[in-house]
Amino acid sequence: MTNLPYRQAMLIKHTAWMNTRLLTRGPRPEDERYVPLAVRMLTLVGCLNYAMLDLESELTASGLFHHETKRRYTQAQTLVTQAHGIAWSMLRKIDDRAARQYNDKTDEAYRTISGCILLEAPQRSYNIVLSLCRIISSLNGRISGRYDFNPAKPLVRIPALLECIGIEDCKIDGIIELNLID
Repeated sequence: MTNLPYRQAMLIKHTAWMNTRLLTRGPRPEDERYVPLAVRMLTLVGCLNYAMLDLESELTASGLFHHETKRRYTQAQTLVTQAHGIAWSMLRKIDDRAARQYNDKTDEAYRTISGCILLEAPQRSYNIVLSLCRIISSLNGRISGRYDFNPAKPLVRIPALLECIGIEDCKIDGIIELNLID
C-alpha cells in the first residue's frame, strides 16, 4: 500500500468519480458548440501533416531545400508529427471508427484545400502550411478550456521556423476557411 496523505487520496477518488460521471453524461449543453470547432481543428492538424510533406517535396524539386532549410523544416515537421500522432491516437482510443472517420475527413479536407489554392509550387504548400498553423492556433484559442488541444500549441512556432525559406506569405487563411465551410 502506498503512503498517500488522506487529502491526496480523497482528491484522487473524487477526480475518478467525476471522470466517470463526465464520460456517461457527455458534453454539457453549453459545451456542445465547441465540439465542431474541436473536430475542425483536429482535421486541420492532419491536413498540416500532409501540407508539410508536400512542402518538402516541392522545396526539393525547386532546389530550395538546403542545409538551414532542412534543419528548420525537420524541427517543424517534428512538431506537426507529434500533434498529428497524438490526435490520431486519441481518437483511436475512443473507437477505431472515429480514427477512420478522422483519416477520411482529413483526406477530403486536404483535397479541398489543395484544389482551392492556385499558387505555384513551392509557394503553394508554404502558404498552406503557414495558414493552417494560424487557423489551428485561432481555433485552439477559441476552444480553450475543456476542449483545447495542448499538442497544437507549439504549432504557432512553425511560421518563424520556416521564415528562412524566403517565400512570401500570401495570407490565404480566408480562402482556406471559406472553402472548408461544412
